[in-house]
Amino acid sequence: DLSFPEDTDNSTFPVSDVGVKALSLALPMLLSVDLSGNFFINDASILSLCKNCNFLEQVTIFECHFITQRGIASAIRERPCLRSFRVSNFGCGTKKGDFLRPSVTSDFITALVSLKGLTCLDLSCSSISDELLCCVAEEGIPLKKLVLQGCCNYSYVGVLCLLSTCQSL
Repeated sequence: DLSFPEDTDNSTFPVSDVGVKALSLALPMLLSVDLSGNFFINDASILSLCKNCNFLEQVTIFECHFITQRGIASAIRERPCLRSFRVSNFGCGTKKGDFLRPSVTSDFITALVSLKGLTCLDLSCSSISDELLCCVAEEGIPLKKLVLQGCCNYSYVGVLCLLSTCQSL
């Protein structure tokens, strides 16, 4: 759990991509990682973890503004056995604070539905689409938990599609 590091001492260094890569190489049997609230990491961190940690099943990356949908999609392709994936604040196609969050991409959707064992999906405060929800449903992803708190750009149609297909949800 490397989430939301506190800078209580001026000699403390923030979590970096180099540090996450070193962690991924030192802990190849890592099962779960939470990088939330780290503002100095980008796509390289999540990609290193997914490439080097062969048993990685759970990834949480809330409030990591420099990790992109493209980076997430690339990482997911490296670790198709993920069971829990939690990400926030991507999409919305609007400016929030200083960050522009583009709408969900087809590349991200394609990568996400490749996670055939995914049981927990949390997309809090993100822009999703009916297409994303319907693609998850069509692929028969065995979701048991879905969190859409604060999400935008989807409708009853997408929710109905998902709920009518995913009986384990």
